[in-house]
Amino acid sequence: MIKLLKTLFFTILFQITFIINGSGEVIDYIAAIVDKEVITASELKERLAVAIEYYNKIYTGEELEKRLGQIKKTILTEAIEEKVLLISADRANIEVTEEEIEKNLEELEKEFSTPDEFYAQLKRERLTIDDLKEKTKTRIKTSKFVRLNILRDIRIAEEEITNFYEENKNSFLMPEQVKISQILIKSAGNNEAEKTAEEIFKKLKSGEDFSSLAKLYSEGPNASAGGDLGFVYLEQLQPQIRQAISELKVGEFTKPTLISGSYNIIKLEAKKLSQYAPITEVSELIKKRIYDSKVERAYENWMNDAKKDFEIVTFSPLS
Repeated sequence: MIKLLKTLFFTILFQITFIINGSGEVIDYIAAIVDKEVITASELKERLAVAIEYYNKIYTGEELEKRLGQIKKTILTEAIEEKVLLISADRANIEVTEEEIEKNLEELEKEFSTPDEFYAQLKRERLTIDDLKEKTKTRIKTSKFVRLNILRDIRIAEEEITNFYEENKNSFLMPEQVKISQILIKSAGNNEAEKTAEEIFKKLKSGEDFSSLAKLYSEGPNASAGGDLGFVYLEQLQPQIRQAISELKVGEFTKPTLISGSYNIIKLEAKKLSQYAPITEVSELIKKRIYDSKVERAYENWMNDAKKDFEIVTFSPLS
């Protein structure tokens, strides 16, 4: 009797964890079950394929195996949580109209240059238009549920923005900026460019206007604007230019300097010392950071509680 029960148990387990066709062949296996909703290995492998392609480009050996092991667990967790969300949305009677699906698909198709490219991408992902519609419906439905049931109470007070700014002030420190103008003379491998640059330098020393000379002689992209390059962060300038202007006072200009094959005369128009960005300029950025953090916590808390009400069974990890 005991032997019969053991045989029966393993037969049932085999049938539960494997999907078998009419001929008794294993065509797939079940990775997890969420309240009778099945997640198959083939579903997960479709998601995993993208990660494998990416990781194979940047990792090898043990590190590759470690990363793949981590992503397999992550993908399974994400699939389970998506099922929890979808079932919860169904229980809440969240509806999605055909109009919403079609509008979403139209927006998606606009991301491609032509309809042919759109359908070619579907083919590469082995999706039919009906598959895509179903995925789109699921995404809209779960997004609605999240918005209405998880994110609806998220608020951000002005005090939170001020506190975040004060606590993270160093992250809003703006580097030193300089406003410069440039006269650029391209070198053709002879002395003419150098001679021209020296002549312009003499004119500047004699008091002629930098902007007028830039419009007349410069071959740089901002010549028509008098060589004005506007304000730029000092650290973003080429090292040779930084060095050339390092000793200048506002209003002074450099000697002709050969940089990247062209002669440059740079004028320092103005300076902005390193300073903290005003809170008014970064308040929207701060608000987004706080909101994103609250969204993450709200989702995590909701999901942890929601899973307690679901019967979740996981089987063998992806191989």
